[in-house]
Amino acid sequence: QPVRVRVVETLLNAVNATLAREGQSVSELRRWRFNAIGNYSFARASVLGGWSIGGAARWQDKVAVGYPIIDVRQDGGTIAVPDLTRPYLGPSELKFDGWVGYTRRIWRDRVRWSVQLNVRDILNGDELVPVMAQPDGSIASWVAPQGRVFNLRSSFEF
Repeated sequence: QPVRVRVVETLLNAVNATLAREGQSVSELRRWRFNAIGNYSFARASVLGGWSIGGAARWQDKVAVGYPIIDVRQDGGTIAVPDLTRPYLGPSELKFDGWVGYTRRIWRDRVRWSVQLNVRDILNGDELVPVMAQPDGSIASWVAPQGRVFNLRSSFEF
């Protein structure tokens, strides 16, 4: 019978922990983010006519990766619930992207051809990112960032 009591207590603790999170923001969701993008196309009459360059910055706020556990007295017993007022936070992120492109008309000006090289995460932050923390604050799970990605795109408009 003690095993049965522990199972029921464990289930009640899980349900109470879920109910305690009700109305709170999702732990993986960042509260603030900011994106900036810019592009410049050189004038057709210039030496660099048809070329374009651009870049972007992407910033995301710190993210909650876990919560400490506190004991709360309820109905003559004690239950373990997460303390949502003191989250463990992962780092904020700042990433930069860039691209260079070329556009011209081909086939007797009937088709507009464009080619563009995109580089995502130019600075290539390769450190592991924490995504989940234990109740004592130690990191339980990490994720490896995607890293620098090159993408070449070509299109024809007619």
